[in-house]
Amino acid sequence: MSDYRPDEPRVTETPTTYDPAPPATAEARTTRTAWWVVGLVVIVAIIAATYLMTRPQVQATNDQTALTAATDQGAAQAAAQQAQTSAAAAQGSAAMTTQSAAQSDANRAAGAASSAATSADEAARRASTAPPPATSAPAPDTSGPPPQ
Repeated sequence: MSDYRPDEPRVTETPTTYDPAPPATAEARTTRTAWWVVGLVVIVAIIAATYLMTRPQVQATNDQTALTAATDQGAAQAAAQQAQTSAAAAQGSAAMTTQSAAQSDANRAAGAASSAATSADEAARRASTAPPPATSAPAPDTSGPPPQ
């Protein structure tokens, strides 16, 4: 029994083998920019260290002299602060004294005004109740020419 059939299309199978994919290779690319940055940082660090090592040291003066000067300066500042506080207190006291004097003057003026008003009312009451003055002679005639 044969598998050959002339009326059917003929199919031929050919086995094919493929090579596996080549392994991926990563190329390590080094940039020179990073090395330049590292080099500059190192150079700056060396210059800074050299400057700090070679600068002249400041000699400390006599500690007792510095302490005395600082104490005197503190005392002067305290005295100035006390003077300022005293001046502010004196200014406030002067303002209170001025206000008190003004209030006293205002009270006196109000009392005098009240007294004057009372006196004026009394005088007006007396004038309205008093009899008219008696006249013994007629009043002079002032319609003519003045005497020479």
